[in-house]
Amino acid sequence: MELSDLNHDERLALVALIEFIGESQAETTEEDAEISRAVAILGASAWMRLADEVDRRFHDTEGLKGFLGSIGRSEARALIFEAVLEAGLADGRALRQPDMLDWLRVAWQVELEVPVDSAS
Repeated sequence: MELSDLNHDERLALVALIEFIGESQAETTEEDAEISRAVAILGASAWMRLADEVDRRFHDTEGLKGFLGSIGRSEARALIFEAVLEAGLADGRALRQPDMLDWLRVAWQVELEVPVDSAS
């Protein structure tokens, strides 16, 4: 599954989480490769419409969490989680909302795979 395969609500979840946990779309730079990739795949105008919808619909964490609970496809959840994690940790930045990401990992039952360095 690719980002282009996400339905409207899944795309909305992606944008909402990147804005909430990662960097906001207004601050996106070329160094933010994961965000730039998502914007390119979804299209800049679609991204802006989704960002506007996020601003209109989600006024607090509880509202966002309620919506995120409605995202049902496990493949989409894993893809969104991975994209948000990569965007949030780009260039060694710390996540702004680590508790939200931890809540999401548990709520969506996302399994994290930690790469093992074979040279060790």
